[in-house]
Order: sequence, then C-alpha cells, then structure tokens
Amino acid sequence: MSFHVPKYSNAFEEYCHNRHEVIEILRVAPPDSEQLTSPRKRELANALHRGSVMLLSGHLEKYVESLVVEAIDSINTAAPPVLRIPEPLRMIQVEDSLFSGWSGAQKDRKRTMNSIKTSVSTYPWIWNDKDPCGKMSGDVLIGENKFSNPSPNKIKDLFTYFGIENVVSTALSLYEIANRDLIEIKVNELVQKRNVIAHTASTPSLTRQDVVDYLINSRRLVRGLDIIVGNQINAIIGNWPWR
Repeated sequence: MSFHVPKYSNAFEEYCHNRHEVIEILRVAPPDSEQLTSPRKRELANALHRGSVMLLSGHLEKYVESLVVEAIDSINTAAPPVLRIPEPLRMIQVEDSLFSGWSGAQKDRKRTMNSIKTSVSTYPWIWNDKDPCGKMSGDVLIGENKFSNPSPNKIKDLFTYFGIENVVSTALSLYEIANRDLIEIKVNELVQKRNVIAHTASTPSLTRQDVVDYLINSRRLVRGLDIIVGNQINAIIGNWPWR
C-alpha cells in the first residue's frame, strides 16, 4: 500500500534506522533447523530473540517520545494563536506546577497558592487566546518517566493531549488490509513480552517468526502514527510539520 505523505518525521527516520539492528540479529541467529538438533543453538537463538524484543520495544518507546518532542517543536516554531492549541495540551503545560502543592488527599494551601502564582507568572501567554503559542514543553508529557512501556493504550492516552481521540485506531484505519486488527495485538504482545523479560527475568518462548511479526507490525503502527499526528499538527499550525 502506498501512502502519499509530504515527508515522514525525523523520529520515523530514526526508528527505521534503529530497527535494522534487530534485522541484523535475525540474520545471525541460528535457523530453526539447527535449533532442532542443537540445544546450545536453541538457547543462543532464544537469547537473541529475547534481546530483539527488548530492542524493538525500546525503539518504539523512543519513537513515540521523539515524535512528541518534534510535534511540540513544530508548534513552537510556527507559534500559532493559543486558541488553536487543543485545551488538554494547554492545560498540561501548567498542571505540574499548579498542583505541585498537593500531597495525597490533603492540600497545603501555602504551597498551592505559590504554585498558582508560579503558573500565572510563568505561562502568561497561555491564558490569552490571541497570543502566539511558542513556549510549550514536551517534558510535561514524557519527562521523568511519564511515558514508558509503549503499549497501544498508553500511546492512545498520550496523543489525546494533541486532540486526537484514538490515534491508534485512526492510524490502523489507514491500512486497507483484512487483518489490520492484528497490528495492535502484536504490538501489545511485544510490550507484554518485553515486560516479562525485563521484570521477571523469565524466558518466554520466542520464535524467529514472533520477532518478524513484531518487526512488521510495530513499523506499521509507527508509520500510521506519523501520518495521523502529522495531519493533526498540520491542522494546528497550517503547515506540514515534518521537515
């Protein structure tokens, strides 16, 4: 299928470059026929497959974070009127400082008032719909481990701040293929198996075909995300953002 896109993001180009290391790993992994006759080669192949899962999940996470930064940079460079910025994206810019005085279910009034004063003085532009919007930060969305383990649900939640109701479903709708639901299933599986490996030191059964499926479907998701997020930023700033 051919997508007519002015240009893909730098985040996408970097992702495509990075995923090639997993392709190289598969090239040197012992084939299934050799694993059947050699326990040692079977262990080696499984170790390489596990490493591939870790890398692929990491590259997907980095892509999403880089795309957020690139989207924010594009908005800041264009500096559209604040009115054109989705309200959730405006609010998240001040949310951290505004609620930094909250502790559990109790409020420290003094700290909360100081937070409000800081927010008002730091973000005066965000309250005026006609002011240019060129000082937003992506850190409020992805900094300090706010985004990790890039499951489709977490990706969907992240991009609601940009005014995209369900970025994953919308991205997958670009593919006119019968099994496009499999894309989300396989990306979920990739992240879940990454978590098992990372947090329990278990060795889930992984085949070469598993890794190939993760390679194909994570790239499909990334490609769709790049287009949908690009279209949304284009609607905000009036220009295609990926340059």
